[in-house]
Order: sequence, then C-alpha cells, then structure tokens
Amino acid sequence: MNNQTTLHIKLFGDFLYKVDQDDTWHSLKELSGVSVGKKQRLFLVYLLFNHKRSISSAELIDQFWADDRKTPANSLKNMIHKTRVLLNSMFPCCKDLLQTNKNCYQWNNNVSIQLDTDVFERLYRTAKMLPDEERIFCEQEAFSLYNGDILPGESFDWLDYHNTYYRSVFVDLCKSLVVLLQEDDRWEESLHVCRHAYSFSPDVEEFTICFMNGLVNTGSPDLAIKHYEEYSAMLWQKYGPIPSDRVEEAFAFAVELNKKTNNFSGEFLQQLMQSPKSTKAFQCSLLVFRNLVQLELRNMIRSNHESSIVLLDICKTDTKQLSTDTRRLERILLYGLRAADPFTRLSEGATLLLLPGASLDNAYKVMERIDRSFHATYPKSKARLQYKVFPLSTE
Repeated sequence: MNNQTTLHIKLFGDFLYKVDQDDTWHSLKELSGVSVGKKQRLFLVYLLFNHKRSISSAELIDQFWADDRKTPANSLKNMIHKTRVLLNSMFPCCKDLLQTNKNCYQWNNNVSIQLDTDVFERLYRTAKMLPDEERIFCEQEAFSLYNGDILPGESFDWLDYHNTYYRSVFVDLCKSLVVLLQEDDRWEESLHVCRHAYSFSPDVEEFTICFMNGLVNTGSPDLAIKHYEEYSAMLWQKYGPIPSDRVEEAFAFAVELNKKTNNFSGEFLQQLMQSPKSTKAFQCSLLVFRNLVQLELRNMIRSNHESSIVLLDICKTDTKQLSTDTRRLERILLYGLRAADPFTRLSEGATLLLLPGASLDNAYKVMERIDRSFHATYPKSKARLQYKVFPLSTE
C-alpha cells in the first residue's frame, strides 16, 4: 500500500466498518466463512482502542489469558492468527494490517484508523470552546455518533470502564445541547435529544425538565403531565424520593397551560402573540418546509405577490470537507437571511430556501450576497456554491 488508507470503525451500539472508498458500512455478521466469537470481538476491539501504540504480548496475555497458567502464549498466538484472518476478510484491499515487532503487535503504519469513539470525544471537547451557535452544530454531530455501549451485553474490566466513561460524556453532552436548543427556540430538536438521552439515562432530572418544557412549547401540555406521572412513578419505584422542586415547577406550569388550552382566554392569546426572540432565519425539517411552501402558495393566491424558491448546492469541495462546509453554509444562512425565510437541508451539501416576497431578480441578489458572505467568512474553504432560483408558481 503506497497511499495511506483510512479504516472507519463504528463501535457504539454495533460493530460496523468500511474503508475510504466504500460508501457502505459492513457488519461482522455479513462475513461468509468466518466465525467471530465473543472473545475474538473483544480482542479486536482492544487492539483498535490501542491502535496508536505497540501492544506487548505480556499485556495481551494479562488482559485475556491471566487465568491460563498452562499455554497463554499459544492461546495468544492462535488468537493473533484468527484476528489476521478476520482482518483480511474485513479489508481485502489491505494487507498485513496487524504486524509483529519485537514481541509486540502494532497496526500497519500505512493505515489510518478512525474510531467513532475518538471522533465523538474530540467533538465533545471542541464544542466546549465554541460560541453557542457553532457549539450546537458541533454537539449535534457528536450526539449523532452515540448509539449505546460498545459491544453491548459484554463485560470486561477495560470495556466496562470505557462504556461508563462514554455514557457519562453522552449525558453531559445532552444536558448542554438540549439547553442550547431550547434557548434558541428549537423545541422539536430538543425533544429529539431528550428522547434519545432517555433511552440511556431515564432518571436524569435535567432531561425530564427539558422534555416537559419542550412538550409544553410544542403545544402538548397534556403529554408533559403524563410524562411527569411516569417519571414520578419510576423515581418512586427505583429510588423512593419524590421529584425535585424544579420538576414540580415544570409540572405546575404544564397543568396551568393545559387549563388555558382547554379554556381559551385573552391572556393565553396574548402569550401566543408574543414576538419571537430569535431574529435568525428559520431552519426546519423538510416536512415543515413543504408545509411552509404550501402556506406561501395560498398566501400568493390571496395577495398576488411574487416569491422564489432556491436550490443551493455545495460543489467542488473535498468529500471529507463536505459535512464541514454544509454546517458552515447553514451558519451563513441563519444570519444572512431574513427571520421569515425558511430553509432546510435536502441532503449533505444540498439546501432548499424559500424567499417569500422575493422576485427572481431579488432572489439572485440575495444568493450573490450569501455567496460573498460565505467566502468572506471562510476564505480557506475550497467549496463553491451553485444555486438555481425558481419562481414559486400558483399555476
């Protein structure tokens, strides 16, 4: 191998792998003619966790064959052989992945290994140093990587340590992310974070409070009340104590709002008509975007004004940088468009924009300004923006 190849490994939740040129993730279960036992999976994961250094035979024997007083060296030799056969089946394009050097084992220097655990931890630490808007993007990317314990159901001292550590990092990440999202009035996204976090840590108080607040602010105070009852029952059964004052406050607010919803009042109407806090453009899901386009079409029939829709693509960029440039572009759109201009991610690198009240000429001017702003803000980016503007037609 003359050029360095990167092996991408997912450890969270399920063991998946691929190489740079492969667009598809693969599972060990897909391998034909190769049987991968419990101990072999643990052994491979241990080697991957320590891919940046040489691992001595003594260390491996101490970790996996400490109770084997007769033939630990032979057991290790047999496992190394089986692991090499497995690696050849997993990565047929790469040879001699696991090398021996002076009674130590190390990964081939011509290969780079990227673990989702490393990326997850790097994003988590980087996010803490960023301003809120960039921190949200960074934490969302880290959030999307965590899908549960490494080799779930398996128990080994070093594995238990790593699983406990990453679980605590994930909980801390979610606590930060859900608060930032709710401060930015991104309630649906915050609910998604809470639901995912609950599946791993259902008794974390912050998630209950944020989940109830999210339900209330998305028009479901009755569901917030139901969740409070389920949370209280879980606490009582598991620990004994009643919910804290903060949880009780969220519950009281949900009860009050539920009464107002059932008995519509002028005060509640006034709360509904409060001006939005955010002045940024409205980033939404594709489903919400489609509904907004339908509403704008109805509005155009009534008011007879022009509107435009834009397909914006990132092109001429390094494939590895596409995700980064997509997030950069979304930041430019958030602050470069009007608060009433919605946009949504169509795919990695492709974005749809709705510009209400904008003619084709005005829409092109808006996009020229966005293009200039992107390259002025990120002058080192090799990405080029390509856009097509279409009139929104009621015919």
